Amino acid sequence: MHYLFILILWLIQFGQVSEITQTKSLGNGLDTVKTVASIKATFAATETKRKAFSQFMPLKTEQGKLNIGYYEGTILKMITANIYGDSGKVEADEYIDGGSVVLVYAKVSEYENLISVNPRTKVKAMTENWYYFKNENLIKWVSGGKVVPAGSTTFKQKAIAYKAELSAHKKMFADLSLLNKIK
Repeated sequence: MHYLFILILWLIQFGQVSEITQTKSLGNGLDTVKTVASIKATFAATETKRKAFSQFMPLKTEQGKLNIGYYEGTILKMITANIYGDSGKVEADEYIDGGSVVLVYAKVSEYENLISVNPRTKVKAMTENWYYFKNENLIKWVSGGKVVPAGSTTFKQKAIAYKAELSAHKKMFADLSLLNKIK
């Protein structure tokens, strides 16, 4: 139910207004509006089936990190990649279509105090980020409800960082025999 609420809120908030502001991306003739609409359809289809997917975790995990792969049969459809730190956390869902990551929804939370100082600290700030990809290249980024310009230094740095991160996450879930089924 929580994901359905997020989906509805997301479609209302970002459904039309943000697409009008950026019709072409990266100067390569890509129709961002059409591509993003297709990605949103993939997102919606994945969310409707999410509870039915099999879930797997890597046999080896790192402290402070939680990675879960969601499979439809043997096809990887989504990865949840969460990182928990002393000063905040990042909770991300990576949506996969045809073997490529097409969307990452990430919530970045910052704590009021360090967890090591106050284990009951509260979140003081949270930013939602929507990253859209074509051929695993970042084509659009919406952060806190605002489109980050594709030509900006921040956008370019994020594109480079995600290129490596997404590849590592997919590699982690490439071999089902190296995973532990949790559902």
